[in-house]
Amino acid sequence: MSQTVSPVGRLETIAFLSGAAVMVLEITGSRVMAPFLGTSIFVWTTLIGVIMASLSAGYWWGGRLADRNPSYTRLAAILFLACLGVAFTAVSQHTFLTWLQEMSFELRLSALATTLLLFAPASVLLGMVTPYVVRLKLTTIESSGAQVGRLYAISTAGSILGTFLCGYFLLSWMGSSRILYAIAVLLLALSFVAASEFRVGQRVAAAVFLLLAGSMAEFETRLQAASGFHDLDTAYQRLQVIDAQDPENARPVRMLMSEEANTQSAIYLDSDELLSEYLRYFDLARFTGRPLRRVLMIGAAGFVYPMHLLREMPDLSIDVVEIDPAMTGIARQYFGLRESPQLRIFHEDGRTFVNRVARQSRGVYDAIFLDAFQTRVPPFQLLTVEFVRSLERLLSPEGIVALNFIARADTAESGLAPSVLHTFSEALPALEVFVVHPEQKGSRVQNLVLLASRTPIVIQEAAWSDGSRLRSARRQELTKTGGLLLTDDFAPVEYLVSD
Repeated sequence: MSQTVSPVGRLETIAFLSGAAVMVLEITGSRVMAPFLGTSIFVWTTLIGVIMASLSAGYWWGGRLADRNPSYTRLAAILFLACLGVAFTAVSQHTFLTWLQEMSFELRLSALATTLLLFAPASVLLGMVTPYVVRLKLTTIESSGAQVGRLYAISTAGSILGTFLCGYFLLSWMGSSRILYAIAVLLLALSFVAASEFRVGQRVAAAVFLLLAGSMAEFETRLQAASGFHDLDTAYQRLQVIDAQDPENARPVRMLMSEEANTQSAIYLDSDELLSEYLRYFDLARFTGRPLRRVLMIGAAGFVYPMHLLREMPDLSIDVVEIDPAMTGIARQYFGLRESPQLRIFHEDGRTFVNRVARQSRGVYDAIFLDAFQTRVPPFQLLTVEFVRSLERLLSPEGIVALNFIARADTAESGLAPSVLHTFSEALPALEVFVVHPEQKGSRVQNLVLLASRTPIVIQEAAWSDGSRLRSARRQELTKTGGLLLTDDFAPVEYLVSD
């Protein structure tokens, strides 16, 4: 079989860069969906599964088309259509996801609909590229095996590069929307590399559209920043800083939002008073008659509570573990975090930090506060019995743990709350649970604050600033009966939250 041979490197370049584009698109997809659907195992499972299915369909379809009079103009058309697919995602993402959120579909259904509409079309087209490139590259049947293996290896190498480049650098440098426009521009450029003469007018029009749409998106971002809305991507998550008014009292507030519009931190702009209700319940640890000299907080977000503790207890020594270094920068810029000799910050995973310190010493902290969230689901590794036993080793003899988590507040014997109580009681048998919003229905998922210790917990009600709510907030009827023992090997937290 004879065929026109392409210039050396042209098809290899297309295979490599289109392979990179696939993985950059997939990883960026998680950030596009995060503010609306979160980043739970359900979302990731759907995203990976649908894109793999889309690529498989693309491989099949591209292979069939490649056997029907293959040409460089058709390869250019595939790349051009993939460019339009990514451009559609960039332009329509916010409108579609906002509508989907308002419809309140079940999470797995919402994730499936989003991935099928926003990411599957471009993924199918990108899947078509490699088999088509392989067919164009083949010159003799004798060397077909080597050519196929070589080009698929080049495409896979591009996917590997795209994975590390996006995860390690691009998301925190560019943000998700800019990355989508950049992928579209790259695919448009590759279509010219494949065949410069194919539908020049349409591709120039697409280039102008991408320039205008990207410029408008940048302009809107600047307007939002000027009005107090900042959309930020870090290496770990997508965050939004929003200035608004408290609907209850019209006071100016600033909020740090993450996935599923989950409020990570909130402050009043006109005072140092605590705004988040659950942080007031964290203060209960101060009113149990136990001396607090050194405390640990895992998950600080805007550092609102550590700064509150330092204002209330200037001699207190606080260690804060925050996995995301960019979060600390955001706290300094927007939430008033200041340097203090009493405050030490560790940019490390909370479980890794606890494991390391627990191996080195015992009885280090008088109180440990746990407030680690990215979505409404806490990291499972911070709820297991192995982790609780490490916390117990770090506590002083009368030390206390305060945990904020989100679950149903009724007396059901299933769901996350009974499992958390069961697990913590294995190492810290004295438990008190508080429903942050006791006025809400018990079956509603909301913030619960758990206090856990080796010794009985007695709250000094008169000393607590919100003592009038204490009796209605305490729900001793919450049971650990029927709860699972959460372990590193088995902790189905996502399923328990939705139970």
